[in-house]
Amino acid sequence: MKIALCKKQPKKPAKSLDDSVYWKRFANKRGGLSAATPSAWPMGSLVPEYEDEPEKEEQEVQIELTSTFSQVTSEVRYNYVSRAFEQVVERDSLLSLLELPSKVLRKDEARGGVARLCRPTSPESVDSDLDEVVDNSRRAMEELYGGTVSKEELARIDAQPNPFNFSDRVSLTTKIPMKPKPRHPEPLDLPGLPRVAKVLERMVAQNIYDDIAQDFKFWEDASDEYHPLEGSLLPLWKFKYEHSKSLLVSDICWSPVYADLFAISYLSSGVDGGGEEMGGMLCLYTLKSPSTPERVFRTPFGVVTARFHPQHGSMLVAGRTDGSVVVYDVTAPQHAAAICSSAVKGKHLMQVTQVRWVRTQPGEELSFFSVSLDGRVTQWHLHSACLVHRDVLDFASCRQPTKPHSSSDKVVLEGAATCIDFRPDHENIMLLGTDTGAVFQCSVASTTHTLFRYPAHTSPVRQVSWNSHHHGIFVTCSLDWMVKVWQYDSPLIQLDLGGAVAGVTWTPHSSSVFVAVTDEGRVHVYDLHVRKCHPLCVQGVVQKKRGVVTCIAFSPFHPVILVGGDRYFCKVVTIASKEYGMLWLYG
Repeated sequence: MKIALCKKQPKKPAKSLDDSVYWKRFANKRGGLSAATPSAWPMGSLVPEYEDEPEKEEQEVQIELTSTFSQVTSEVRYNYVSRAFEQVVERDSLLSLLELPSKVLRKDEARGGVARLCRPTSPESVDSDLDEVVDNSRRAMEELYGGTVSKEELARIDAQPNPFNFSDRVSLTTKIPMKPKPRHPEPLDLPGLPRVAKVLERMVAQNIYDDIAQDFKFWEDASDEYHPLEGSLLPLWKFKYEHSKSLLVSDICWSPVYADLFAISYLSSGVDGGGEEMGGMLCLYTLKSPSTPERVFRTPFGVVTARFHPQHGSMLVAGRTDGSVVVYDVTAPQHAAAICSSAVKGKHLMQVTQVRWVRTQPGEELSFFSVSLDGRVTQWHLHSACLVHRDVLDFASCRQPTKPHSSSDKVVLEGAATCIDFRPDHENIMLLGTDTGAVFQCSVASTTHTLFRYPAHTSPVRQVSWNSHHHGIFVTCSLDWMVKVWQYDSPLIQLDLGGAVAGVTWTPHSSSVFVAVTDEGRVHVYDLHVRKCHPLCVQGVVQKKRGVVTCIAFSPFHPVILVGGDRYFCKVVTIASKEYGMLWLYG
């Protein structure tokens, strides 16, 4: 297509001054100069004469508009509607539009014009008018371009949008076609992926907590040289789970098989005060990855206590606020069904305060004991799919007044059991702490009498613990601020910690060292071999009026102590003493 543009027209000759309209007006005003010519005027020599410039012929400028009409056959694109790859065909629609006159009426414009001008009385008349306009437009195009353009090409040109139709809007956006609903990706069959991901996660955690891990193993305090009979504390890790912010850490238990594994039980913080039950949780943590728990078991009721089996590291039993006991297999997936007690099969009527496993011979059924506020001390045997119970003691049945003819050696049980522990060398003998402050030493084999009653405290007993090295010594703590060390029937040492004692435990590495923690968050470390009345170290683990400590646990493998409280935390702190070569950690 060739178009001639920018062609200059020749200049017209300039008018002489004699023919000027302005000169004639000036001459009429002067009177005597009406017939004169500018050349005859005295000042005519000052007026420049106009000369015609020679006309210059300019070359004709030609602009050639070309358009490329090509089809790309080597490119494919994915069509989300047909869900397949299709060949891309590029067409230049601008060339087709330039070949047509601007009087062609598009279908949407025709429909809009009819809708504005015609106001029919029925929808059928509107459709008939629109179809008539469209048909007339199509026939006009066929009559005009029937000899040069095919009907299919005319239909394609008529169907494409008009690029010259501008709108009043600020911008126009491309219409995105509706995509089908995406399907869920199928899981990859990669059996080794979880293990590799776990290894990578622990490698990243080890790099993040490298400084803390070095302090955990090799930290020494230089100030111990100036205080030979005292220890020092160093905070290490803080374990917390974001989904347990509204829960209370009720108990902590170390695994006796895996050195770095421990379990934390959670319950609603308002259950003890008569608040609404919000459910509970049981989380398994490891020192190799302090940031997130390894396993999370959610429960409809709060978990009060939890204990690992001393021989089978995968078995974990928990006692809940509704009185049920549940046995978990921690190696199974999180959604695996657990074995739970029921009301038909001996479930407690009130919350379970503590559970303890007992050692069994190979081939025997696994067994554990539970104590509850309903007054029952129950032994449970784990079968393949159920729990079988046997009530060893019932405090409620012993609250009847003693008959006058009863034997004098029989001790009457009062109150309800709050804690339990078994003698390391003789697991048929157990200690029971009650909510009245008394401690009972009972025999599991005999259900008719109590061996001994200790008038230990004046408030509920929080925890009792046998010494793992000297089997005739145990320690008790209570809400009356007292920690007492007992041998047989008399207390050897009585310590006032200045606040309600939340828990006490012996260290598994020494027969003379125990650790106690108060509700205010002060940890007391005592070594009876060095001093009997003053602790080696006292350190607060929580800020004042910010939280209450509820439990404490000492690791059987490492000198590590964990402390839990009501602000969903669990801390680890190091205590070192060069004088006696001790390295303790608490949290």
